[in-house]
Amino acid sequence: TTEVGSTSEVGSTTEVGSTTELGSTTELGSTTDAGSTSDAGSTTDAGSTTGGGTDPGTTGDATTDGGSTDTGDPPDDLLFVETFDGADGDPWPAPWIVVGDNVLSATIQGGRGQLSGITDGTARVVLPGFAERDVEMLATVEFTDWTRQGIGLYARQNGGSLNQTDPPGQGYALFLEGFYLVSLGFWREVVGLETLIGAAFDPIPGGALPSVRYRMRYQVVQEGPYTALRSKVWLATEPEPVAWAMDLVDDTPELQDIVGSFAVDVYNDAGTDSVYFDDLEIRAL
Repeated sequence: TTEVGSTSEVGSTTEVGSTTELGSTTELGSTTDAGSTSDAGSTTDAGSTTGGGTDPGTTGDATTDGGSTDTGDPPDDLLFVETFDGADGDPWPAPWIVVGDNVLSATIQGGRGQLSGITDGTARVVLPGFAERDVEMLATVEFTDWTRQGIGLYARQNGGSLNQTDPPGQGYALFLEGFYLVSLGFWREVVGLETLIGAAFDPIPGGALPSVRYRMRYQVVQEGPYTALRSKVWLATEPEPVAWAMDLVDDTPELQDIVGSFAVDVYNDAGTDSVYFDDLEIRAL
């Protein structure tokens, strides 16, 4: 995932692109990204907004035990679970597929999915075989170096990666990064080009510590002519926050009322360090 814009006030939520506003986000105009860093100008201060404050309702059980979520019997809406069982050094379990040219390693390490990629390039692993519109993704993630890395979760994904595949990548992404914008941001990928939609800055106060587990929750839901995007991140050993850190809508025509599958990726702004995924759950909404 590539970056645009410059940072705004810590804790504020900023909206960019041609999205329709929801709540107290601030409009920043249009942003274009050709798959590498492009500048959208200085961001506008959105005051002390830290999210839409929307109650997640029945989106799933809060995590309070270090990252594992007790779901009991699998509910009808549970589409997929990945716990990365296997021996160290094994590849990611089927049906995960490495796509594009930037992945250096995608293996199981310590019961987690390890993923590393080249410097200054999106390294993506795709979960094919699904055709879902309204979904929620929940994942445990770990950084090696927060100040140089970003982690992405993708929904309505077409199986591609930027302009490295045919067809090019397309879908909605949630990107948690500790380098350029230091933010939890929503991105749209259309015909291989990624554009920032909105961001909540300083999502992990003080930054993510290495080898510490964090939980990410991400929703993509069609609401009439718009898609609602919601997300939050928290320390896995603490209760899940009630309020969303990010809650906005997007009206990009190519991404409305469509179905797709899922993906995850890492972006190394410097170095080639790994990130880790675990306890990944995907539900239909």
